[in-house]
Amino acid sequence: MFNLQYYLYLSMLLFSLTVKGQGISFSQTYSTAKPEQILQRGNFIAALDGLGAVTNSMYRKRTYGSIAPSAGYFIADRLAAGVRLSYGKDGVGKKEGIPLGTSVLEYSHRSLAPELFLRYYVTRYRIKPFIQLSTGYNFQWGETENSNGSRRTVSASNAIGNAQGGLFFLLGKRLSIDVMYSQRIFSKSSLNDANEKTKLRLGLSWNFH
Repeated sequence: MFNLQYYLYLSMLLFSLTVKGQGISFSQTYSTAKPEQILQRGNFIAALDGLGAVTNSMYRKRTYGSIAPSAGYFIADRLAAGVRLSYGKDGVGKKEGIPLGTSVLEYSHRSLAPELFLRYYVTRYRIKPFIQLSTGYNFQWGETENSNGSRRTVSASNAIGNAQGGLFFLLGKRLSIDVMYSQRIFSKSSLNDANEKTKLRLGLSWNFH
């Protein structure tokens, strides 16, 4: 279950930090921003996206989150290529007062995925859709509890591919908020993977020469 309250809180926090840091005036800075200039061939982009959630059931608490910095270069107008590094953590812990005979297996799994990406901005407007494809390799490690209460170390690795679609909202001359949906398109993770599970993502991007 996705934690909507957590998402809304993070959205407001990122937006308030952006406004405070940039000193945005929508009558001046926003009106002089030109998306067609910042998305031109030869420019650079740096971005950070991610999200997390906490879900609770009667006897267990699950916490997962993912964060992904990326950097790229516009190889053509509105088309950027670059590198992306996703880090995620997914874990389940037991709550107190579990009845005898109730099985709750704890685990803590981490994921690190370096990828190459291509992102294309569909229109030239300040609010614009974009599509992104990425591929790379996923490294996973952590611990899993066995049914007898002992713990074992686990690890896995495999090639992955992702497809993302989203909206770019230009805030100032170069800063934007990105909202995207991510879908793993091949090689599902063999362990619990927050990078794969966190499909709806919120981020900031910065375009510069």
